[in-house]
Amino acid sequence: MAPESRRDLNGLFFCASALSKDKSDFRPHVTNLFIDDGVVYGTDGSRLHTYRPQMAVKDGWYRVFKAMKTHIIFFKIEDVPGDRKYPNIDAIVNREMADPDGDLNFVGGEFDHAVADIIRALPDDSAVSIEFLKSLNGLFSFKIAEDGMLFFDGIDVENKRAFIMPKMHN
Repeated sequence: MAPESRRDLNGLFFCASALSKDKSDFRPHVTNLFIDDGVVYGTDGSRLHTYRPQMAVKDGWYRVFKAMKTHIIFFKIEDVPGDRKYPNIDAIVNREMADPDGDLNFVGGEFDHAVADIIRALPDDSAVSIEFLKSLNGLFSFKIAEDGMLFFDGIDVENKRAFIMPKMHN
């Protein structure tokens, strides 16, 4: 299956970019896209990207065969090893993002001044991966929760969201 619109291509690539790059990790929820109720989820366990495509997609697990900014090829898989359930993410994705802390613009991989604002606003004992922030590529409103979780809501593309857990230092 391949997306027909540039918007869906970007959204699906966005979700695929959050999947684990660790070739020794075989957990299905970090190595495959998951679609539930028309929403695509991609995670590596530390960040979660979501997108609701315009194209019709069936719920289930999808293996990404090839993901590039110019095209993405993925296919539905029926034989998912282990627990076929996706982790319970309701507590994360159902949080409201009232009163954003600011906007973040990552177009073309250029850093925005908001990155420094985000880093300064994190709790003292936490940090965030710059690579995770780079993977956002677009215009987002952001909110930093009291627990340090970062929420990003797409401005340039509706229905595109990201959630990043901070790295805690002791």
